[in-house]
Amino acid sequence: MQSKAKNRKSYLLIKKGFSIGEIMLAAFVLSVAMIAAINLLIVSFSNSAKSRDRVIASMLAQEGIEIVRNIRDNNWAAGRDTFNAGYFPGTDRIDDSNDKGCAVDKNSTEISDTGSCGSGFEVKDLFIDAGGYYVGTGATVTGFKRKVMVQYFNSAGAAINNRATAATVRLSSVVIWGNTWPLADLSNCTLLTKCVFAKSVLTKWGE
Repeated sequence: MQSKAKNRKSYLLIKKGFSIGEIMLAAFVLSVAMIAAINLLIVSFSNSAKSRDRVIASMLAQEGIEIVRNIRDNNWAAGRDTFNAGYFPGTDRIDDSNDKGCAVDKNSTEISDTGSCGSGFEVKDLFIDAGGYYVGTGATVTGFKRKVMVQYFNSAGAAINNRATAATVRLSSVVIWGNTWPLADLSNCTLLTKCVFAKSVLTKWGE
């Protein structure tokens, strides 16, 4: 009886644990799972950043339209011509070269030839001001650029290159967070090229 008790005790003492191979296999499986989880987090953060940039760019593009519409409305409220020469460019600004589009921000009161559409506004970077607004000048530059392209049409709907006889203005507000401005027809302005745009048509009021 005593011999059986000793044998059972010895069996319990020499019971096998995990082998080196089992430990290495477990470590490998755990490593693979951790790498997959980390990669998933990286992809999620990357997609989140891309989505954020697209939302911001879309809002900035719409803001460009609203800024110019506000300039038109202020002209009407002040009793000026809707597309007054001091507040709208004299000719189209629809070329894809940087000096053709007009630079605008929340402080813009005009988009004239001598102002935000002039030759000194080739670079249209947007900055963040102290209040968190996107503006044309500042200390903290963002990765976004914006320009508003202007095209004039007469009362018959034909495109003209003259503000004085225009009945309507077609606006294209373009925002990029890449490096290349799109062509005037905006055919290559897509999310893949890091470009978005908004369009609107302004009509004359009270004339």
